[in-house]
Amino acid sequence: METNNVAPIREVKVNLMFAAKSQPISYGDFATRLEMPKKGLNRGLEHDLCRSLAEVTDQCIERGLPLFPLMVVRKDTGMPGRGVDEALVAAGIATKAELADPKKRAEVISLEQERVRQYCQLAANDEKLVVRLLLPK
Repeated sequence: METNNVAPIREVKVNLMFAAKSQPISYGDFATRLEMPKKGLNRGLEHDLCRSLAEVTDQCIERGLPLFPLMVVRKDTGMPGRGVDEALVAAGIATKAELADPKKRAEVISLEQERVRQYCQLAANDEKLVVRLLLPK
């Protein structure tokens, strides 16, 4: 029997908002927060986590929100995986050429992470901003 380890999207969003209030969180630690196995994250679970984050990313783009999933990063680099590059381009935040330059990519991601933190600060005083993120697709 195959087990579906994809985290419920609402749970992913709530945890992203919580994580976004401070510093980026590693994929492994985020998986633990979602009660997905952290140790030895296998390709299947890694894929499930990335699929959940991609769905939230799509919703952020559709709603004109900051890209909350950029707060989940690789432990070894402190940066999100390359999968976010497509979202940065789709959201009009950066071009492919900008993202090809590692220094510029880091700058773009850092600015978007700051935009996420600012959104969370505003959302602390405005329930409508929280609802805007948490609404189902």
